Order: sequence, then C-alpha cells, then structure tokens
Amino acid sequence: MGLDVVVGVFGEFDEDECAEFAEDFAVVRRELSAAGLPSWQEPRLDEDDVVLQDMLGYSGLHHLRRVAAHLAASGTVPAPVEENPADDPVLKAAYAGGPAHAWTVKGEFVDRRGAAAAEPTFDHLIQHSDCEGYYVPVDFAPVLISDDVLGGYVGSSQRLLEECLRVAEALDLPIDLDPDSDEIRDLLDGRVEPTVEWQRHGIASLTCLQLIEAAWHSIDTGAAIAFC
Repeated sequence: MGLDVVVGVFGEFDEDECAEFAEDFAVVRRELSAAGLPSWQEPRLDEDDVVLQDMLGYSGLHHLRRVAAHLAASGTVPAPVEENPADDPVLKAAYAGGPAHAWTVKGEFVDRRGAAAAEPTFDHLIQHSDCEGYYVPVDFAPVLISDDVLGGYVGSSQRLLEECLRVAEALDLPIDLDPDSDEIRDLLDGRVEPTVEWQRHGIASLTCLQLIEAAWHSIDTGAAIAFC
C-alpha cells in the first residue's frame, strides 16, 4: 500500500475530503488546548503551495524509524537491512515501549526518561501512526496521545524536523539533496554503488529528506503534515 505525506491538505483535496480534514483539525485544536498548548489553525494554501510526497510505502518510514531506534538505543547507525525493517527487534522494542515523553489528553503525563531526561529522543518520529494522523507546527516536547484524534497521536512539526536532522547527521546525509533528484533515484534503482553511509541506507535517507522537506514547509506555512 502507498503512503502520501501532504502539507496543505485544503489545497490538495476536494470539498468533501476537506470537510473531513476540518473535523479532524477541530479535534486536534481541542486536544492542544487541553494540553495547555498554543492555538493553531490550518491555513488554506494555494494548490501551488502544497507539498505532496509519495513515500516508499510504509516500509520506507520503517527504514527511517529503524535507524532512529538504534540511535536512541545505542547511539550507533545499524547495518543496512534487506528484509522487512519493521521486524527489527530494536524498532519493535521502541514501538512496544511507547514514547519516553508523552501527555495523554485524559490527564496522564508520561516521562520515562529518568536520568536520561537531557538526552534527546526520537518520540515524534517513531511514536506516530504510520498510515494516518498529523504533525502540527506547534513546538511541544511530549507527544500528545488521544483516542479521539486520527491515528491516536499528534506530533510537532518542529520536533519531527529536529529529530530527522539528527538522523541525517548520523547518516552524513546532505540535507540540501533533492529527494526527487536523479542521484536518489539512481541509487534506489541500483545504478549507483553505495560508498557512504547515507547511500547504504538509501530508503531511510530518501524518507528522511522527504520528512525534512515536509516539516520545513509545515513550519514556514503553518499547515499540518498529514499522513494519508
């Protein structure tokens, strides 16, 4: 199955679909308010201002999250994997453990970081639905969890950007590289022999670049990142 990441849904979808997004965003605003966070309103971007990323399915996201999970667990980039990245035990443990820092709208505050509270996490990248839900351009550290929001989680575009930039640094990934460039496509199509870390993790690198672009555009425009 495919996975699209869209910034500016009101400029991309038809009237009926936009009405559904508007209902979702009303719930997100309510949950942000319940968490004591700043208000946010989805803007209506022009069609030309929409960013739409055609991801490499759910697997592409799991490749990136696998790298992040290993960085969180050991501080090291794992060896590339050819099989399903979602089967990686370190990533599975990260999913099972839940976010280290979260706030549930029902009032429970979760902070499992303990003595490692100063250590950065990858909660916003990893602890989010991989097929639906939103990141909003509001800067908050704990992931918001609510059964009422689509996908169960609300992430911060600012925190997603910061976490993806840290993955890019660990991979020595040039963040100015266009995810639609021939350099990326030739790599993924096997026409280029991987010689550096980011090339050896080509799928994770492409996904990282796509999310970085989406997060930057979300912050610049005030529009949410939508997984759909």
